Parts: sequence; structure tokens; C-alpha cells
Amino acid sequence: MTLADLARRAAGTPQATPAQPIVEDAAREWPAPRVAGPPRKRSGIAKWLVAIVLVLAVLVAIAAPPSKQSSGSSAPATTSGVPWADYATDVQPRIESLRAANNCSGLQAEFDNADANNVATLNRTGHNNAELMGYIDGKLREAGCY
Repeated sequence: MTLADLARRAAGTPQATPAQPIVEDAAREWPAPRVAGPPRKRSGIAKWLVAIVLVLAVLVAIAAPPSKQSSGSSAPATTSGVPWADYATDVQPRIESLRAANNCSGLQAEFDNADANNVATLNRTGHNNAELMGYIDGKLREAGCY
């Protein structure tokens, strides 16, 4: 081995020998890159299995019991959850009298007022008017307003 061969080996330059030619690194990739061919077809069993799983999923979704909260609920509103002590003493009786009279515009005005004062109530009490607005919404539904 000559001094030039040792210098090439130290520098990392490959040395050509008659039995082993120098090959670029890109040509040595292993495994060889996959060439896209036609898509594989599923076997008949796999197709049936997928179809059965989909049918079962649909049946389970249909047979599932409805959730307890429905968007069109017409259940009567209750006072639970509304912190009446944080509101003026005439708010609840006023809402109840509007409901008794089926006064939809008055109930809507109360709802709009609660919405407009939401931030003020939050700053004053630490809670917003969501419970009150839900209560008024229940009264609107009871009155047949929508």
C-alpha cells in the first residue's frame, strides 16, 4: 500500500480496485424505491367484512337511545340554578306574570335585557346571566312563543 492510498483512505475517498468499482452512494440505496403500480384489489372476503362492519356501525347508531338533552325540549323551566338573590326582587315575579299572560314580546324583552346586562352581572356577582337566560328561554317555550 502506498502513501497515496493511505492518504485517500484517511480522507474517506474510496479506492477503486479491479474487483470492486467505485459506485455512487445514490445508486446503493437499499431497498430500492417502490414504483407505484396499479392499486391492489381487495379480496372478496375483505369487501364483505368491511360492508358488515359498516352495517353494524349504522345499526348501533340508529339503536342508540336519544340523548337526555334535546335542542327542541319543551320541558318546563325550573328555578334551580338561577341565583335569584343576585337579581332584583321583582325579576322572577315579573317573568312569571309574563309567562302566565303568554306575553311573548315581554318575555323576549326580559331575555334581551338579561343578555345586554350579562357583562355587568359578571362583574358584579362573578357569574353571568346564562342561568337566567335559560330560565327565560324555558318560559318562552312554555308560552308557545317558538
